[in-house]
Amino acid sequence: MKTCEHCSSCIQGIPFLEVLPIEQQEHLIKTAIHSAYPKGAALFEQDSPADSLWVIHGGRVKLSRLDMDGREQVIEILGEGETIWEDFFSEDQVYPCSAICLEEVHTCRIPGENLDYILSHPASTRQVIRLLSKKLNDANRRTLLLMQTNPKARLAGFLADRSAHTLDGSVSLRLDDIAGSIGVRPETVSRKLRELIREGVIEKHGQSTFRIINRERLLEIAER
Repeated sequence: MKTCEHCSSCIQGIPFLEVLPIEQQEHLIKTAIHSAYPKGAALFEQDSPADSLWVIHGGRVKLSRLDMDGREQVIEILGEGETIWEDFFSEDQVYPCSAICLEEVHTCRIPGENLDYILSHPASTRQVIRLLSKKLNDANRRTLLLMQTNPKARLAGFLADRSAHTLDGSVSLRLDDIAGSIGVRPETVSRKLRELIREGVIEKHGQSTFRIINRERLLEIAER
């Protein structure tokens, strides 16, 4: 744990915290725990108590869980400015997945005991409901993607969705993480990526970065 230059911005970008009175925001900021984690470290493990709100200030975090056969299922890849919070409001209050650092990650963690009064604030409650609705819509969209039987269409849809969340329209993920995200074998993902590159739809930069060249064509492939 260390002092973090981002500590004054722990609340920014989190709608249901930004609407709290200033004195409550200041208390949350003052009590936030600022930490750096190396690549491969876990912010939390699957089925551990969901006792904190996490703000990612730098790096990327993979949310994944193991199925009954012990295979990893990648749920989501989160980056700078994104948060992990909704499990704090679940009935079981346990994390349904693990959060693994894909690179060095800097976070602010706000302990759950400091969030108990959030739902008592009407404006904050309304924001929580809106955000949970958006999370549900995102989950439904990912479910529809996984129902796509064509692996190339599934990959195209994933790349289109992920690139929409980046400033430069690129996707930086290892082959195994892409495969785990869309439920396709890594060798199949590799083959379909090469096809998309040959067709001029995407470009590869370095070992694991793909930039979208023709988004319209990518979306057409995703809808097959």
